[in-house]
Amino acid sequence: MKNNMYFKLMCKTLFTICLLMIAGLSQAQNIEVTGVVLDETGEPLPGVSIQIKGTQRGATSGLNGDFTLKAAPRATLVFSFIGYEKREVELKGRSKLRIQMNPAVNQLDQVEVVVGYGSQRKEDLTGAISTLSGKELSEIPTVNLLDAIGSKIPGMQVLGTSEPGETASVRIRGVGSYNDSEPICVVDGQFMTLDELNAINTSDILSLTVLKDASATAIYGSRGANGVILATTRQGSGEQGITRVNASVNFSLSEMERLLPLANTSQYQQIRNLEYLADNYLNADAVNSIPYPEWQTAGKGTDWQDLANRTALTGNYQFSVSGSTKKANFYAGLGYLHQEGVIEYTDYKRLNAKINASYQLYKNLKIGVNMLFTTDNKGGVEKNVFSLTGKRLPDAPVYNLSSDSDSENDFNGGDNNPYALLHYTHDRYRKTNRFNSNYFLEWKIIQPLQFRTSFSTTYANTEEKIFLPAFMENVEDSNSPYKISRLTHNSANNNSWQLENTLTYNLHKKDHRLTVMGGFTMQYYRTQYANLFATGLPWEAWKNRNLWYVGQGTSVTGADGGSEKSYVSYLGRITYTLKGRYNVIATGRVDGSSSYPKDNRYGFFPSLGLGWTMSEENFLKGIRWMDRLKLRASYGVVGNDKGVSNAQTLYANSINIVTGPNNDIYSTDALRLMYDTTLSWEEMKSFNLGVDFAAFRNLFSVSVDWFYKETSKVMMPLLIQPSKFNVTSNIGTVTNKGLEWNVAYSPKMGKVKGIFTLTGSTVKNNVKKINDNIGGISNAPNRTLEGYPIGSFWGYKAIGVFQNDEQLASLPHINGTRVGELIFEDVNGDKVIDTNDYVYLGSYIPKVQLGFNAKFSYKGFTLMADLTSGLGHKVYNRRTQYRQDAQNFTTAMLDAWHGEGTSYHTPRVFVRGDASSLDSSYFIEDGDYLSIANVQLSYAFPQKLLRKIRMNNARIFLSGANLHTFTKATGYKTQISSTGNANRGGMDDFGLYPDNRTFTIGTSFSF
Repeated sequence: MKNNMYFKLMCKTLFTICLLMIAGLSQAQNIEVTGVVLDETGEPLPGVSIQIKGTQRGATSGLNGDFTLKAAPRATLVFSFIGYEKREVELKGRSKLRIQMNPAVNQLDQVEVVVGYGSQRKEDLTGAISTLSGKELSEIPTVNLLDAIGSKIPGMQVLGTSEPGETASVRIRGVGSYNDSEPICVVDGQFMTLDELNAINTSDILSLTVLKDASATAIYGSRGANGVILATTRQGSGEQGITRVNASVNFSLSEMERLLPLANTSQYQQIRNLEYLADNYLNADAVNSIPYPEWQTAGKGTDWQDLANRTALTGNYQFSVSGSTKKANFYAGLGYLHQEGVIEYTDYKRLNAKINASYQLYKNLKIGVNMLFTTDNKGGVEKNVFSLTGKRLPDAPVYNLSSDSDSENDFNGGDNNPYALLHYTHDRYRKTNRFNSNYFLEWKIIQPLQFRTSFSTTYANTEEKIFLPAFMENVEDSNSPYKISRLTHNSANNNSWQLENTLTYNLHKKDHRLTVMGGFTMQYYRTQYANLFATGLPWEAWKNRNLWYVGQGTSVTGADGGSEKSYVSYLGRITYTLKGRYNVIATGRVDGSSSYPKDNRYGFFPSLGLGWTMSEENFLKGIRWMDRLKLRASYGVVGNDKGVSNAQTLYANSINIVTGPNNDIYSTDALRLMYDTTLSWEEMKSFNLGVDFAAFRNLFSVSVDWFYKETSKVMMPLLIQPSKFNVTSNIGTVTNKGLEWNVAYSPKMGKVKGIFTLTGSTVKNNVKKINDNIGGISNAPNRTLEGYPIGSFWGYKAIGVFQNDEQLASLPHINGTRVGELIFEDVNGDKVIDTNDYVYLGSYIPKVQLGFNAKFSYKGFTLMADLTSGLGHKVYNRRTQYRQDAQNFTTAMLDAWHGEGTSYHTPRVFVRGDASSLDSSYFIEDGDYLSIANVQLSYAFPQKLLRKIRMNNARIFLSGANLHTFTKATGYKTQISSTGNANRGGMDDFGLYPDNRTFTIGTSFSF
């Protein structure tokens, strides 16, 4: 028995020793595995979870996507990252790996989101924030970065422009100010203008974040009221010791998306006949004496629109090199753009260079620099040239048939000939050189505490030269401005610097995650300008394009000046998350500005955001089909100071001076400067409620936000009685409220991957109050009045056309009204038609905006389509209203009244000054539109093939942008921005640059 016991004990001991030896042998056979994780574009992907399958051991990829762990030679590694498909990789004895992750069909969730002065986990956000990856931006070939955002950000309206060298206008959640309502831009922590953001290559952008509600924008204080666009550019990174090269080449053809329906010669003569019949509507024989009896055989004549526009070519070339070592990262990008405009002689050339680099001086100390250099040159013609194509008569020839073709005046019609103006007035250019730099230092004082300081500078020089020759100087009996040559030469220098210091404390302990950030910033801006204007220069000055001839001018004048302003700010943010489901974010910023009177220079802008991830609660965890449900609420106060630059008014005050031996009295004007000494920040209070929902393994997701914004102390012009001068004062209150949503659905379609996204927003704009009993602000036909949207259209309500003398005599009308002209409603019933009968005619601000995106992928092929739509707004047709005599018509006038019963809507032919040309509903057009914004087919070459030629990726594509717009509006443009201020919007005039339809073929590759 005893021996038995010993035997059993010995067996157990031997068994345990064997197990330990096996375990030790197994451990000894583990190998060290190193590698790098890349995203779908080949860029490093930090934060990826790498787990040894079947164990609890693993690692996380670092900032450069690199990782190191120990595993058995035959182990399987599982790579997972939010927004990307999980991937399992068998080692098969390998010790070095290069893993490329594929994005999940639904990429709505990102781990880290840039939020201003730092980043946050997206699941911890409480405000209204939208993000776009650099890949999404680069998929849309455009020369205007902002155009790539258009339909993808709910609540954001991009009013694009096809004019070369011009930047789109942007509105976020409506128009909140009488002044500039465009958001601020921050690129890698440096404040930039929309122009500067637009000059960055799309391939240089890593991510774009749009902050929309006050809890997100309050960290930017006095400049956050209109929203914030944050851009992060690509940093040098990748597999250590390997240099990556990326390139893209795009070629585009552009044409006018639509032409005005102008009358040809035959139609013009027909309309003139209708005009004659209207003048002689009581004469039954008038039809036998019309001025153009042969109108049906007159032909088409000259198509001035066709002569002035062209099929434009564009080349866009982008190139970058990036790499990293154990301590250093670098990224260098180069881009060249040559864009022709669809209007002859308009073009734009841009060369830019981007350099980002960082170096780890010590384990806890890092330095870096971000630099951007841009030089561009815009060529153009007189602003009114293309407008003449809609006015010039179709029966007028282009050239004087009897003139010598070598003559300088061989164009028919002189300065009324748009083709002549294109030829003689295209000697104008605007050249800009910009240099933006940002130098930073990051110091990890201790593990949870980090200090960051950065110093940024901006230098911009713009030079503009416009030379208009005297090509009409030999034409007698002409009042043309081109009888004398004119030279305008403008130059401006803009310099600024920015110093920012932040201290950030991070604590993550069990169920608690806390981040506290505090900072101090200083900014300085200086602008200097000089203008030169000369007339009477010799013809050689135009031929030789030389400023040397300025001294030979008959008149030379000049002016110079400048301005400067500075800011000082204190800011802070506290972010707290409990158990991964309860979120609190509190921010505050104190801004001081030199632009305001001493007593009003400082403002405090706080915000508070709350979040509750309900899907993490035990009572909802059992719902397997629901992946995420989060409620968000926020409130904040932010400011706007963009109107302060217009706060000073220079005016002339008439005074009497007694002087001389006889005490003579002289009357003179004294120049004075008016300034409201109580002027302060515009203040926007914002309340936001949001819900985020995802289900069915993130195949379906919805984000919805309701918002209310009230901007008080809005800066508006206040008339100083009894003078005729205005001074800027805080007298207005404007509200915007609405709903915005983002719905995404990723259906399972076998081998085809698809995603459908619907974005949208509603906005109701209202002027809540205007102080000082001024009633409102008028800039006909726009008016800003209490109870209506800012800059609304106002005018008479046209209710028909006078058919005969009896009807004209029986109804109130404007003095001088003729039979056949418009009938205006006597709204107040006083039997008099005057401005007291004006009615609200609509607003240029869309009530609803929609974006629809669809994307299908099969093997290497991808098909994408984007649609955009705006609903519930109006456009004012100024072109028709301001028509002068001896100008062409649109074909709508073929329906003009020319006798009783011939038309009850379209009046007789009229010109500016006639009763029918007064501001009225007749010129209001429905602005609703549906645009096919982009359709693209691309092919990505398979990785198996690319590896053989040592390439990372290669792609070719064919796309069409702005292919067609369905709308009832008749002008060149679909979306029309405000001019100067919000009280001047939605005007469809001849001076607008027409929308383009663009076809692009291109390729991108990396190795």
